[in-house]
Amino acid sequence: MCWFSRLAVLLLLAAVAGSLGGCGFSPVYARGGNAGMENRLAQIEIEPIADRVGQILRNQLLDEVTPRGQPSNPRYRLQVNLHESIQVLSVQKNEIATRANLNLSADFKLSETSSKKLLFSNSVQAISSYNIVTADYGNVAAENNARVKAVRTLSGDIKNRLISYFLRANQTATK
Repeated sequence: MCWFSRLAVLLLLAAVAGSLGGCGFSPVYARGGNAGMENRLAQIEIEPIADRVGQILRNQLLDEVTPRGQPSNPRYRLQVNLHESIQVLSVQKNEIATRANLNLSADFKLSETSSKKLLFSNSVQAISSYNIVTADYGNVAAENNARVKAVRTLSGDIKNRLISYFLRANQTATK
């Protein structure tokens, strides 16, 4: 590539970067840009979630949202309802299933602790596929691994949606 082409590409990238800054785009994880976000998330109390998968999701959320531990005087409360289903995808001629999807979905609500006012509600979904084999232990292990992957996805999605909510709330408060 000649120097002229490289210069043109650099100018184009600079123009795109400049236009993104003008439209209000700001990276969530930029240094110093959203320093208060970690503190905001640390004010969330995560309520217990039903069943064993709910416990795993809650523990994952505690690690991601409040890594320093639950707040002693929480400003926000997060409630999560979890739903799980398994869908068989592939069936052999002898009617034996060979592949399945584990579907996990979570409806969550963020409310103020003091007023109990609902601030934000949303839902997320994760699908994790696994093979169905002839050994029972292999099936249990594969299903559990799929469940753990889906829980990690749900936890990350919930955290990202909470961050997006707080960013929008900050933007509307400053206008």
